[in-house]
Amino acid sequence: MYIIFFVFYAILWLRYKTAVSPKASEVLHITQPTISRAFKELEDELGQILFERGARSISLTYAGELLYHRALTILELFNQTKAEVSAKCDTLQGTVKIVAGESLGNKVLTDLLAKFHKIYPKVRIDLASGDENYVRYLLKSGLADFGILYFSTGVGFDDFDYVLLKHQDPWGIITSDPKLKALPYIEAKLLKKIHLICSNQIFHNDELKSWLSCPISSLKVVATYELIYNAYLLTQSGFGNLLCFKDLVNLEVQNTFKFIPLDPPLLVQSAIVWPKAYRHSEAANYLLNFLKKNLQLKGN
Repeated sequence: MYIIFFVFYAILWLRYKTAVSPKASEVLHITQPTISRAFKELEDELGQILFERGARSISLTYAGELLYHRALTILELFNQTKAEVSAKCDTLQGTVKIVAGESLGNKVLTDLLAKFHKIYPKVRIDLASGDENYVRYLLKSGLADFGILYFSTGVGFDDFDYVLLKHQDPWGIITSDPKLKALPYIEAKLLKKIHLICSNQIFHNDELKSWLSCPISSLKVVATYELIYNAYLLTQSGFGNLLCFKDLVNLEVQNTFKFIPLDPPLLVQSAIVWPKAYRHSEAANYLLNFLKKNLQLKGN
């Protein structure tokens, strides 16, 4: 019961920034003493102080902030579930959420999504971007229907079912250094000598570690990133050389930059994944069957 109060309070906090109790009582149509008592009982139940109370305002403690963010996640999942269960129509409709990192291989998926939309125009696609940790988090929490994950050697998706995409991304660097641009490829020995701007996930990349034949810590990483655009701006500013997949940035606009592949080649395969035993909505099921049929590749 009290969690529900906190979910509503979280919405009010987001709207009003400074949560003043009278405003909460007005919106919830509950007296202010009832809300205060519910909050106090919630704190007693959890054994944590959730609010810093002032004379005319109230703010969240660390524990309160944590519960606030969890409440928003619960509310989002509730609204998503409510929409899926309530949908009653002869025509397929609903929202399918897909979360992915950055890869030209995603074009394989987006082309198929465009074809799917022509057949089922009332199905809306919610496409989110994030790194591997974010993809896994949304999938495991039920906040996304599908994700795209990447791998170099063998499929390591024990906790997911998957369908492979017909695309491989080569690793390499984007640089403006004239000496590096004159090279046809970058070997491990040279990669360890130059300043690099790398993805945050690079330190957990076993494929790159194997390619280097040494720890990732041997690289001269001067900056890290989650999504490519700001990292490319750092490269343009002369901060370092950008380690990434090919074709994530349009280098034709900036002809002073060049992509140089690693040698031996380090290629990354991509796959559409979803949690095992996950019960998809009708729209998500239709999309999954459509993808399997058109990709003509067998998934688990």
